[in-house]
Amino acid sequence: MISGNILEKRSYQTGILLFLYILFLFLRAPDILIQGRFWAEEGHIFYAKAYNLSFLHALFVVYGGYINLGASGATLIARYLHVPLEYAPYVTTFIGLFFQLLPIYLLLTAKDQWLAPFRVRLLATLLLLFIPESSEISLQSLHIQFHLTLACAFIAFLKTDIHHQKKLKLALLIFAPLCGLLPIVLLPIFFIRLTQDKNKSRLEQFLCLLLGSFVQISFYLYNIKYNIDVNSIPRQGHFSFTDLCSVIFIRDLTFPFLGHHSFQSTLIMSNVFHKLEAHQVSITASTISTLFLFFISSLFVIYPKTRKAFLLFLSALLTLCIAIYGVIGGTIQLIAPDFTERYTFLSQALLAIMLLYFSVTLPKAGKIISNIIILWLLFIGSYNFFHLFPEAKDGGGHVWRQEVQKWRENHSYHPKIWCNNWYIIIPKKLYDSTHTSEK
Repeated sequence: MISGNILEKRSYQTGILLFLYILFLFLRAPDILIQGRFWAEEGHIFYAKAYNLSFLHALFVVYGGYINLGASGATLIARYLHVPLEYAPYVTTFIGLFFQLLPIYLLLTAKDQWLAPFRVRLLATLLLLFIPESSEISLQSLHIQFHLTLACAFIAFLKTDIHHQKKLKLALLIFAPLCGLLPIVLLPIFFIRLTQDKNKSRLEQFLCLLLGSFVQISFYLYNIKYNIDVNSIPRQGHFSFTDLCSVIFIRDLTFPFLGHHSFQSTLIMSNVFHKLEAHQVSITASTISTLFLFFISSLFVIYPKTRKAFLLFLSALLTLCIAIYGVIGGTIQLIAPDFTERYTFLSQALLAIMLLYFSVTLPKAGKIISNIIILWLLFIGSYNFFHLFPEAKDGGGHVWRQEVQKWRENHSYHPKIWCNNWYIIIPKKLYDSTHTSEK
């Protein structure tokens, strides 16, 4: 048995909480870790490119107008380590898991005083596990930009230390914007933090994020100039405050507090959905969301101890605004449950940790209310956590090794990897090596 003294050591506590986090991910979708799974473009685009292009071309492949070194790097690792086709998805799955753990790892190992009690770190783990809708970006490399963006937001929020995790944080800040456009929106957050702290560590963090952002933006502008895969994805391309209110009302208030599929949530969601469909404004959504934003803002004004969490609040709003602007298919896609989770993951996660910070820094009555809300959110969130659409559980029912076996028996067959007819065209180099070995 583990002694009480060992359990009191923070490093062991961190290990236990990370194990708990991984365990629940496994319990939610065991087939992904047991059988392996490519997620949509992860296999269809990036894994194929890793074989069909040269190393540099595959590393900097453009999809949606930007580079994604997370997905391209993970598939290149599988390719150049000569991982057998049957086991290639394990590489991308566990690389995705590694980056998925980074935000919670930063919180659990932070030296901020408010995170010192084990109870607070336990709640932080459970909140990041159950509150944000995450199955769409879980256990795969395609969407690690969302976990990296969350990690960057935590780096800005948490205190700096001359030596503590310095190289890790700087590396993350450079790498994050090279996996997608979303981390770039945090540049104002890091600039605010720099003006507040006025120290070398914050300057280094800001410059690292700026460097990675400059490289990504350079690629993006070049791709726009030469129309390289920029218009291949039909993004919304516009933003309005009423859209923001609609999304906050449904994804940050209704679903976390009432559940995805409760009778009340269904009625509320249907009303807002039909309003958007008819290009009308939902007065209820706009009013409640505006009051919510005003109430949270007033807490920062009235209670100075809570003001540090304003960075989390601002990060949540900025990332949500960008998500609404860039959502595929328009704002209406952000209203239905189980889909487009990646666009609202960040606001849900950041607001959850903001609430946890309130439970530590508000006066006694505020702490009690915050803790009651946290417990309710965890109760509803734990139910939401295990109710997934089929594609998030096991790749739409396609068992990867069985699909590979079908291909080995018939090389004209394209192994299925996800829902809606997603598949992989096996790269010619893999076909040639298999064909030679069979002879």
